[in-house]
Amino acid sequence: MRFPSSLTLQQRIALLVFLGLAPGLGLFSWLGMQAIADSTQRTLEERQTMAITLANHLDAALTNMLSLLRRHYGVGMPSEQGFRQISQHVGGLLLDSGIATQGIFLLDDRCTVILVEPDQSGVVGGPLSVCREIGPAIHGGLPVISSLGDAPATGHAVAFAAVPIFDAVGNPVGALATAIDVSESLFSSFIKPTSLGETGYTELIDQNGVVLARSERGLPPGAFEKSDHPDRFSTLVARREASVGVCHRCHGPEDRPKRSKDVFAFAPLTAAFWGVMLRQSEEEAFAIADQLRTRLVLVGGVVIIGVFFLIWLVMQGVLRPIRVLTDASAKVAAGNFDAVPRLRRRDEIGHLADAFGAMAQDLAKIQRELVVRNRELQTLNSVAAAVGQSLELEEVLGLALEKVLEVTGEEAGGIFIADEQGERLKLASMAGYPSLFLCPEAASAEATCACHQVLLLGHPLVVNDVSQCPALPEKAEAMGRE
Repeated sequence: MRFPSSLTLQQRIALLVFLGLAPGLGLFSWLGMQAIADSTQRTLEERQTMAITLANHLDAALTNMLSLLRRHYGVGMPSEQGFRQISQHVGGLLLDSGIATQGIFLLDDRCTVILVEPDQSGVVGGPLSVCREIGPAIHGGLPVISSLGDAPATGHAVAFAAVPIFDAVGNPVGALATAIDVSESLFSSFIKPTSLGETGYTELIDQNGVVLARSERGLPPGAFEKSDHPDRFSTLVARREASVGVCHRCHGPEDRPKRSKDVFAFAPLTAAFWGVMLRQSEEEAFAIADQLRTRLVLVGGVVIIGVFFLIWLVMQGVLRPIRVLTDASAKVAAGNFDAVPRLRRRDEIGHLADAFGAMAQDLAKIQRELVVRNRELQTLNSVAAAVGQSLELEEVLGLALEKVLEVTGEEAGGIFIADEQGERLKLASMAGYPSLFLCPEAASAEATCACHQVLLLGHPLVVNDVSQCPALPEKAEAMGRE
């Protein structure tokens, strides 16, 4: 219990206010952080929803393409003439649907090219570069779309869409593969979102982490260019797993690369081992959350400063009058009873100031009474000392009167003594103005003046009115003339 008692009043008030405000400030900070976290999570969810939507559109386009191929190439290996007629027709249909091709290939069960439309020298009799990936179409009877590979004749980066060809009993005997020029197809238009700000862009990535298409202006993907994190995204493609988060991106000169954080949202396709990735700089993506954080800090700072300023004002309103009363008490203790502050307040401090003023007035009154008592005692002591110096009555009374005038600081005085019957007064000694005390009624037993009043009452009487002494006006006027 020593700790609270050792604090000053100001420190106690500050401590109590802090303990009272701490829960409120903590709750305010927690709610603000929750709002920022909710804003951030909402931004990430919006990006992921956008990526999934784009992936669904691409899935629909790829599924339609595979369905078109399967409708025209179904049962039995076609003749050369039939293959070319069907391929020309299918190629036109694909081109009309926005898919650019660089050849349609007829493959046997060993992934060897049997025919190609249009003719390309040196292609027939050789395998395709993606035979391992389109194996499920040749051997498993499943339509498949490969990752990016080389076109047989031109070496251009293309993806292959393959559908199986079955014999009469339903066994796969080959496949029909179409080389898709991804950069010239409608896939690029699908991945051009309109609400990713100035730094946002979209990439179409295959299972090897190679960028098939990119929506960023002025930066089309190079041949077989890989994304910044190919292993990570190839794993997501293989697992058909959606993801959202923050990653780093390197940009700038190769000798001085700069790293910046991007917000990404990834969604896999189901028709192909591809994936759609949306990327945007973290600063732009979380601009709203950052603004909210900044406003929260500013508002919180202003609130805290304002609260502490109000607390300071309240504390000053309490402590300043206490200091004034403390200083006044020191002055009163030193004997200055007029140093009482006037605090025009109606609260407890005002009542305390009023009580302090009343106490100072009482002390001043007591001091005055003590001064009077001390003067009386001093007078008595002086009279006693004078009496002790002589046994002659007139001499004793004269010395006593002299001491009384000396102690009281008065200029004139007189001593009357009563006769043996106690009815008449006789002037025994006087000083100052002699005529002032030559009262003709002093020797009268019926007199009612102030001197006889003292004789009858037996206690001191202060004459504060000339009517109390009939001779006083005339004596005072005579003294004035003298």
